[in-house]
Amino acid sequence: MRKKAVTFLSAVGLILMNFGFLAKADTVKVRCDFYPKGEDKASASEVCTFSQRQGFVSIQRENGTRYEFSPVGDQPGNFENESGEAVYRQSGLGERGLIFRMPRESVYIYWDTAPFEADKSESNSTAYPQQPIQLFKIAMKLPSNTTTNIISVQ
Repeated sequence: MRKKAVTFLSAVGLILMNFGFLAKADTVKVRCDFYPKGEDKASASEVCTFSQRQGFVSIQRENGTRYEFSPVGDQPGNFENESGEAVYRQSGLGERGLIFRMPRESVYIYWDTAPFEADKSESNSTAYPQQPIQLFKIAMKLPSNTTTNIISVQ
């Protein structure tokens, strides 16, 4: 009986130790391009922090502006912002990223932050994985050379 209790408590301890790591597994540095509604030229392009937890989406800009989207209904890609306005996720960028259409602007999220790589290497910022597949491999503790087949629903 004592051996089972020790085994159980050890397993619980290992799980709890990984919670902090897993909480960060759905947060990644991305490139954000911001387009005012009706415009075809971006008003800003910068590195942002993109988070997704249980369907809720957060985008944090360098200037401190934060966008929070809550899922609405049963249709994937339908959200509302903090003001209750409709926000739609589109898959027009394919595997390169996502598009969020808001009432007054659109934000294009690119997983690759390549244009900002030089800026990142000069600062003391943390190196974040740039692809969702990398995040998955880290969260599952898979070797980086592991082939991973993931079905993405967009």
